[in-house]
Amino acid sequence: MLDLLEYAVKQAERKGASQAEAFYFSQNRLNTAIEKRQVKISERKYDAGIGIRVAGKKTGGFSIGFAYLTNLTKEAAVKAVQQALKVASFKKPDRDFKSFQEPKPAAPMKKTYDKTISKIEPETIVDLANDLIKTASIDKRITTIAGGISVNTANVAIVNSLGVSGKFNTSAYGTYGYVVTQETDSVAVGWDEYSNCFYNEDKAYRVFKNAADNSLKQLHPKTVKSEKMDLLLQPYALTQILAFTLIPEVRADNIQKQQSPFVGKLNQSIASNDLSVTDDAHVPQALGSRPFDDEGCPTQATKIIEKGKLRSFLHNSYTANKDKVKPTGNSVRLLAAFGGKPRYSVEPLIGATNFRVFAGAKSAEGSFKEVVSEVKNGVIAMGVIGAHTANAPSGEFSIVLDSAFRVEKGEIAYPIKQAMVGGNIQDFLRNISMFADDETHVGFESGSVIAPTVLVRNVTVSG
Repeated sequence: MLDLLEYAVKQAERKGASQAEAFYFSQNRLNTAIEKRQVKISERKYDAGIGIRVAGKKTGGFSIGFAYLTNLTKEAAVKAVQQALKVASFKKPDRDFKSFQEPKPAAPMKKTYDKTISKIEPETIVDLANDLIKTASIDKRITTIAGGISVNTANVAIVNSLGVSGKFNTSAYGTYGYVVTQETDSVAVGWDEYSNCFYNEDKAYRVFKNAADNSLKQLHPKTVKSEKMDLLLQPYALTQILAFTLIPEVRADNIQKQQSPFVGKLNQSIASNDLSVTDDAHVPQALGSRPFDDEGCPTQATKIIEKGKLRSFLHNSYTANKDKVKPTGNSVRLLAAFGGKPRYSVEPLIGATNFRVFAGAKSAEGSFKEVVSEVKNGVIAMGVIGAHTANAPSGEFSIVLDSAFRVEKGEIAYPIKQAMVGGNIQDFLRNISMFADDETHVGFESGSVIAPTVLVRNVTVSG
């Protein structure tokens, strides 16, 4: 594939491009869906394509053109190059664009590709799905079982006219279980999920068993009164909040557009002294791990927050050149804003790889039981609903707690009915005080959030 990418780049240069880049992405995905206690569909899909970017020199700067092809031939590549050049000719020059990615060596990666996934047949996943239905059927009060299993492999390659050339393989495995339970007039929902680079059937069984158990525990919830209390956010809940607040707010493009509450706050205290956050693309078996990003820049571990202080933003080559800093290897071609389009069909933006949240001090760490015991009056939530409505530029958010329980005198007491939490991400970060030992990889968009259950003090909960 590198030969075809190199051919496309050379053709772009011959036809007048000052710089050119060709990005290849292919994916072989096997999805199996469970609905109403039955395996409804199991399908395998393959997709591949090449995205081509060209930079055309004009008075006042460069204009960028983009086109893509799915017919992977030299003839199709030439047509895509011509289309990209045509697009560039119509666009105004961008004074802030300096160059595509310069070539730099990438570190070798470990445990990011499971070659056995490519050999899994649909029949194997269908049999597993049927067993998962049986696993979740643990009580006569369970009325509905749903969920899914996904396994996929992908190939990434990139070449540009500056000398970047490389390729790597990735794999992904995920399972999701959803169980509905009813007893008299009480209907409850329980769920769980798991994601990793490596295939693991035992984790799938655990997901569906946990979903069933969680559903049963949610029966006959009680109301809570509106007041300030402590809030325990489990890994999935924390991920959903950060994905729509902190992560977009530390993207350098949003900082440059003045669309973040952290503009001008580099090296200032923005969070609890106990909180640290890194974006690390070299975590074994994590979905966001990769040797280089979608522009060919070597990835790294970037300190975002260090003991409460904001240390860095996430950069691609464009924002790094604009700010005259080194890129952090966070160029991605897969974000929710693209509406699920193939990676080769969109231009690169900025996204997290493995966004890891952890304690900045040993004194803030504890077992899950120890962290819960610190809460005398509070709630614990497995997930949240509505995080996507957060206002990233201001940091304001309003969410509904999902799979939530009352915590009284250090013990998880009973399930609660719908409760809401609103606030600002800056206040939220400053009030995080403890971190449990249940660190979990939660897949999202371009990678994962790796986080434990955290304790947030003095949160207003509306019952």
